Amino acid sequence: FWASMWGTTALQVIQHLNPRPFCLVLKCPVSDYPQNNIDKLGNEGLIQWKQQGYKIHTRRSGEEIKIPRSYHEDMLQYTYYEHYHTIQSPTLIVHGDQDKAVSYTQSEKTASLLPHCQLEIIPWADHYLNNPWERDLINRIFIDFIVQQLSE
Repeated sequence: FWASMWGTTALQVIQHLNPRPFCLVLKCPVSDYPQNNIDKLGNEGLIQWKQQGYKIHTRRSGEEIKIPRSYHEDMLQYTYYEHYHTIQSPTLIVHGDQDKAVSYTQSEKTASLLPHCQLEIIPWADHYLNNPWERDLINRIFIDFIVQQLSE
């Protein structure tokens, strides 16, 4: 089970694992960091980030942290989407349609490229899926998916 930024890690690493995991479960994954930065900041924001050398990111707790520009530049070195068609592990992606941190369209694109992917877009849900009804729903989706994979 991988969430948000760790979804990118899982999608990049899984192709190198042997044996491959019997299934992969992703919650609101960032499938393409550079595009996510472009979507959130726009060209003007990217220019400002480059000039300033960092951007301020506010965590859910309210804590502000500095993200160096080198982070974005490092992410440009990775290829996204290109190898997803090679991932043979059955994959479940759950994403809220009101996610402001990562657009659910990234998950739609990822799901379209993974050969064995089930995509569940949760209406009215944000990135964190923290409301009790959301937790109940996604837990049921996760359990059903994993049980299905174990029975095959």
